Amino acid sequence: MIKPFYSILILSISLFACTENSALEYNSTENTNDQAEEQYYPIKEESEELEGSQTDMNLQAEKNIVNAREELNRVFDAILMEYKGEKTLIKNLKISQKLWTNYMEAQMLTRFPEDEESREYSAFDLCWFTYREELIHNRIKELQVWLDGIPEGDVCSGTVKLVERK
Repeated sequence: MIKPFYSILILSISLFACTENSALEYNSTENTNDQAEEQYYPIKEESEELEGSQTDMNLQAEKNIVNAREELNRVFDAILMEYKGEKTLIKNLKISQKLWTNYMEAQMLTRFPEDEESREYSAFDLCWFTYREELIHNRIKELQVWLDGIPEGDVCSGTVKLVERK
């Protein structure tokens, strides 16, 4: 019997190998295809109000995603700078980001399959971008821990820096 951890690892590796986006390595300073970056990773820091026509709301949701992706890139790059001497951490963080990207794509397709009838509705783009933005903000929160640190005394901090208790 395969343990759940190994099942997830095998699924992640399979997704990584089979996904068209697997060639898109995360590194905001190395990516040269801006259109591909925007197509697959639109983002924003905080969502702006969605109001107006459906087209207006769709366009605002897309802008929100572009901003969220920029924030994710800033956080990722800040971690790379802060932990630049930690070669193993950096290597594993980059692998983690690639796998997370594949996870995000898989989540998007799970929620909105290619043959889903709702893809034909005028609100589809709004739904797509809003869910994508949510996934990206969750990733930002996960990564932010390396910048914020964990209070001293936590024996499970791993590679996360320790900070004085407040």
